[in-house]
Amino acid sequence: MKPLALFLWLLPLWLFTACDLQVVGTSGAVSPPDKKVYLYKSDDTFVLYKDNQSFRIHGASGDPRYIRQLAEAGGNCLRVYDTLGLAQVLDTAYRYGIAIIADLPLPKSQHLSFYRDQQQVKAQFHAYRDFVRRHKDHPALLMWMLGNELDFPYKPNYTPFYRAYNDLLAMIHQVDGQHPVATALTNFQRRTITNIRLKIPDLDLLGINTFGLLKDLEQDMADFAWMWDGPYFVSEWNINGYWEVPMTAWGAPIEDAGWKKGEELVERFYQEMPYHDPRFLGSCLFYWGHKQERTETWFNTFTYDGIPTALYEAYEQLNDCSLSYPTAPELKYMLLDSAGSSDHIMLHPGQLYTAHLVFDDPPDSTLQTRWRLLDEDWYSLELDTVVPVFQYDHLLDTAGTKMVRFRAPAHEGPYRLYATLHYPGSIATAVNTPFYVIE
Repeated sequence: MKPLALFLWLLPLWLFTACDLQVVGTSGAVSPPDKKVYLYKSDDTFVLYKDNQSFRIHGASGDPRYIRQLAEAGGNCLRVYDTLGLAQVLDTAYRYGIAIIADLPLPKSQHLSFYRDQQQVKAQFHAYRDFVRRHKDHPALLMWMLGNELDFPYKPNYTPFYRAYNDLLAMIHQVDGQHPVATALTNFQRRTITNIRLKIPDLDLLGINTFGLLKDLEQDMADFAWMWDGPYFVSEWNINGYWEVPMTAWGAPIEDAGWKKGEELVERFYQEMPYHDPRFLGSCLFYWGHKQERTETWFNTFTYDGIPTALYEAYEQLNDCSLSYPTAPELKYMLLDSAGSSDHIMLHPGQLYTAHLVFDDPPDSTLQTRWRLLDEDWYSLELDTVVPVFQYDHLLDTAGTKMVRFRAPAHEGPYRLYATLHYPGSIATAVNTPFYVIE
């Protein structure tokens, strides 16, 4: 970078330091107690208040259809990702004592054609103004989340994006002075946080979506406090993501069995959450409900038909709740013709194979097992949209509670065999094995 360009880039930072201005996120930190929700700062400590009571976020992010179960599991807050049916969501949440973090989705900053189109930007502004006006007085509302995992670049050609974002932020603060506004970032990012500080000075707090890098968050935020010393919370967390684990030879992530994921979740919560940081406001577990996320079981607290999983059970433990359901069968792993997921299993089209489940203790006769044979879901990531995953359950030949015989699909490509198990009324546990059919 040329010296003049470097000087112009650093000048705003020097001005912030020289003028001793209040940092981003603290402009509304000391608030009058008549606000419904506000951030209070004392020395270096931030506390979130709701209805004049301190509010530590012990929440989740996901599907509002499972609000009742979140309350039963000891949660106090749900982050919802869209604006659909928010009135009903808020009503249900209030009935169960759950606060709502309401996302206001925005196009990515890279969609400059949108942000340069004044008609589209204006339509978005008016739509969200009306939306905020409708819901701002609901007692279950905790805060607004303006955008999820947006990029905040520094280049001048992104000026239309920043203008639109700041206009929306100012509008929310004007229309609804009772609730703070956050945005959710992907992991800790120095560049992104710097650009938020410089270009979005009125943002109240940060949400951080982080999984395998949660262990570094407290230290990262402490090291960067000279730039951002405002409040933050972990807006998504769980076990390691499918992008952070060992892969098969063809790039399919290897997923742990349900019991192991539950253990990892508890260990991560107690060992990696940044509780010692006085700016940390709490966390939201991802994903509350059921969602296809590379596999149909990776982050989910419920199965596709609504049975709570080992991750739900672990979440109850985190909140010191008495367990609502009997424990799951003690399933260790699945073997496919004596091979495990890390053996990079290759099968021949149309041939019969056998998979069986290995347990710590033999299950009793009431065990229920559902086997499923599905495509590997990797096109959704490439296309940035949900691509339907084709089922091959018709290829399941002989299915029992502990084993299944199946015929490999006829076409070359990646597949995954799933087993979901539970006793009547119990927690469900799941395991799956990726394999590749080669002609």
